[in-house]
Amino acid sequence: MQPNMISAPVARARNRDDVARANARRRSTHARPSRRGAHARSPQSASITIRLARPGEAPDLELLAELDSRRDAWSGTREALVAEVGGRVVAALSLDGRVAIADPFVRTQPLVSMLEVRAGQLDRARRRLRRRVLGRLIPRVA
Repeated sequence: MQPNMISAPVARARNRDDVARANARRRSTHARPSRRGAHARSPQSASITIRLARPGEAPDLELLAELDSRRDAWSGTREALVAEVGGRVVAALSLDGRVAIADPFVRTQPLVSMLEVRAGQLDRARRRLRRRVLGRLIPRVA
């Protein structure tokens, strides 16, 4: 037998061991969070929070807009919804102009869709509240 060659049974055993180790590694990576940090996590592997932006987050949102090359479209935004993944804001949607910004280094399309759905819910709730309040203030003509 040549020194660089291995026998077929040894090769099959090594292959089985390699496959078993790869499967074990794959199972363990799905069970624990990524070690690369929150910025590398996909929306499926971390907790997602959709909420209204806080006043102190304006500089962070401006930086996010600059990362997304949408600074001009985002300037002047007063009210916004944000999507947090693992405690970090990765996407935002302005409620006044419906301009979306997102971190280009994170997969955010599903998050922007969630922000748009939530913005629609808020709009409907505000319209209902406005009708209810105006209905009480303006007497109906019979």
